[in-house]
Amino acid sequence: MFVKLLLILVSINTIASQLLVKKGVTQLGGIRALADLPRFIPLAATSPWILLSVCLQIVGYLVWFVVVTREKLGVAVAFTGATTSPASACPT
Repeated sequence: MFVKLLLILVSINTIASQLLVKKGVTQLGGIRALADLPRFIPLAATSPWILLSVCLQIVGYLVWFVVVTREKLGVAVAFTGATTSPASACPT
């Protein structure tokens, strides 16, 4: 049961961090901002939304390490794929 809760946490964490990246990049000007890459990189590296996303990803990786040491990898990957697919298919 504990591992299944951690798997749900990993899935929620992944979705939340992707949404934070999207918000951060959108605030920086979206895809058009990439045209001026030398300017975009420092702005992205100091964006609070993108930094929060990176922190969430680090937490997610640490939780994932715990999951894969306690559950079969095939089960863990199948579970996280099944939980993130419907949510990632929703338009934001």
